[in-house]
Amino acid sequence: MSNPTAPAHAIAATGDPLLLTPGPLTNSRTVKEAMLHDWGSRDGAFVAINREVLAWLPGVVHAAASHVAVPMQGSGRCAVEAMLTDFAPTCGEVLLLIDRACGHRARKIPAIAASSNTCIERVPGRGFALCRHEALAAARGNATTLVPDPHDQWAGPQQTGHYRCAPLRAAALQAPIIVTFRLPRAPGIAFHRFRDGLGDRGFVIYPGKLTVGGSFRIGCIGHLFPSDLQAAPGAVREVLAAMNVATPLAA
Repeated sequence: MSNPTAPAHAIAATGDPLLLTPGPLTNSRTVKEAMLHDWGSRDGAFVAINREVLAWLPGVVHAAASHVAVPMQGSGRCAVEAMLTDFAPTCGEVLLLIDRACGHRARKIPAIAASSNTCIERVPGRGFALCRHEALAAARGNATTLVPDPHDQWAGPQQTGHYRCAPLRAAALQAPIIVTFRLPRAPGIAFHRFRDGLGDRGFVIYPGKLTVGGSFRIGCIGHLFPSDLQAAPGAVREVLAAMNVATPLAA
């Protein structure tokens, strides 16, 4: 029997308490369900999703004609740090507003920062800056750090659809094994066909970055098992056969 004097217990659609906090925030079940997928950061579908979101964000503040969205790994504070690094002149000064009556000054700021867990309904982990076109162009080369560089962080997705850098992780959380293979120099081999063929068979790979010649990488990490990695060579052989490449390949 329930206790008639017990206080009412608020509960979200996911069964969790309601977060009456300035961030993180309570997410709907549909947001949680959207996270039940693994995406490769260079996969075509993932690139399309990112482009759609980045195109949509400036419109939220009615600035689609004047601003662009720059994604930044980390919290909104990371985006603020990135803006200060790029937009504040080397010998300039920064005005820190500690009151809340600053809306009328917003038109003088070349960029504004926010994060995915406070201003829009999403989980923490992604900040973004909305930057004026001309201010972002003028900031090229100003950054003194690698990751918090709004100009390069914007230019990368514009040119390739890919993020420049993966978020830095603590040593205890870093993946231990990534294997790089040279792309065989055989007639008929093209990386995009090889990649797409493996994708059709359920395996996503990336091109290599560490060698001068053509290469690709296999990550032996994540929620994978011996049977998964044992199946991968069979898929490679099938793709090579479809490309009329004889195996085994010559050294």
